[in-house]
Amino acid sequence: MSRAASVSSDSRGTPSTETVNDFRIRKRVLMSSPELAALHRELVIAGHITEAEFWDGREHLLQAQRAAESQKKGKSGQLVDPRPQTVDGEVKIVITPQLVHDIFEEYPVVAKAYSDNVPNKLNEAEFWKRYFQSKLFNAHRASIRSSATQHVVKDDPIFDKYLEKDDDELEPRSTREERVDIFIDLGATLEDHGDTGNEKDVTMQAGKQRAVLPLIRKFNEHSGRLLNTVLGEPAAKRRRIDAGTANEEHYEQIDLEDLHDVQSSAGVILDMQDRQRYFEGRSADTRQAAEKSDVPAAIREARDNAQGWSSRLNSFRLEKKGGEAALLRMTENVSARLEVKQRKNDIPEAILRQMTTCQTAANEFLRQFWLAIYPPPTEVVTASAANSAQKAAKAAKMIGYLEKTGEKVDAIVRSAQADGVNATKVQVGMKPVVDAVEKALSFWQIRNASRTPAVR
Repeated sequence: MSRAASVSSDSRGTPSTETVNDFRIRKRVLMSSPELAALHRELVIAGHITEAEFWDGREHLLQAQRAAESQKKGKSGQLVDPRPQTVDGEVKIVITPQLVHDIFEEYPVVAKAYSDNVPNKLNEAEFWKRYFQSKLFNAHRASIRSSATQHVVKDDPIFDKYLEKDDDELEPRSTREERVDIFIDLGATLEDHGDTGNEKDVTMQAGKQRAVLPLIRKFNEHSGRLLNTVLGEPAAKRRRIDAGTANEEHYEQIDLEDLHDVQSSAGVILDMQDRQRYFEGRSADTRQAAEKSDVPAAIREARDNAQGWSSRLNSFRLEKKGGEAALLRMTENVSARLEVKQRKNDIPEAILRQMTTCQTAANEFLRQFWLAIYPPPTEVVTASAANSAQKAAKAAKMIGYLEKTGEKVDAIVRSAQADGVNATKVQVGMKPVVDAVEKALSFWQIRNASRTPAVR
């Protein structure tokens, strides 16, 4: 099958100035959208349109992909916890350079053990094998350690030297360097309420389950390291307080701008000439309007209109025809929707796929045609004679493809009839795209007829 001639100078359907990065971005977009990839194979790979024509009007997809790839990925919030994996039928822990880096960053004591023992006492493979079997690794696991597991783990003369006592006391081993503001410190007045208030339940008693304290504090330290990675340094070092005394510092913390009184401005005084005459004229107009209006007559008219209001209210009736008609239309609409949902789709998958492919291709040809006829405003400003000729040639080529849409639809209808499918359903399903194609063909014929000089 011969490839269609391209409007572009590149006969392969790919712009000659396309860079490797542009090709990679387009490939990523196609891989993320199977429907778009199928359309690309059918139109570009088959040679119907060029690569540049296909992506014309889809620049937003490429820009979104570039933005997604250029976004800097932050550090993962997951706690480092290597898990065994089944590799070739054996349970192993796969060691990667990234995992080693994460372990050293999360647990500096492991980095110290590695520096002290590799390669003098242990090689790297033996170091990691013994580490994952040691009590040190069991202490670093992101789960509650049971006493049974600790008894199963064997002693290791190298790694046991780096073990630390569990941080399960009421007070944590590492204190916070950051000073907590007194107005947000929930424990600042704790000692003042020892004899009052409700009794603490199990969730408020620190150290009720000592086994979970090391894990909770490990999570807190990990969260603090994540924040410091994003912010650059601890918050205590970044805080700058200009107040000289403690009282001024405390006042600044409770001095909220939203609580200040709104100070209204007096505005700019308007300097008017003949100000007195202006106000005298307005007062005269007001007096004339008051003289023209007969207040007693207006009151009498309102009183007369209010007489007999109860009898007129009882005789007031609303027409039911409008409400009943609206309710009937709503009921019919709901019934039609339920009927469509309950109706079984009796179009075979193969016929439905042919209909979808034909409609998608026709829509793309229509998009290319109307882009050539009515280019975007940015292209209209920079339009030239050569560019106009290319647009006209592109529109003519798209019309050639659109003229074959009717034949494709007829072929699908015949195929549906051969499979015992109701041809009317296929025709109804394809009618919108057929109407759009006929509109484009009619527009093209009228346009060419108006440009063709009359024969005398």
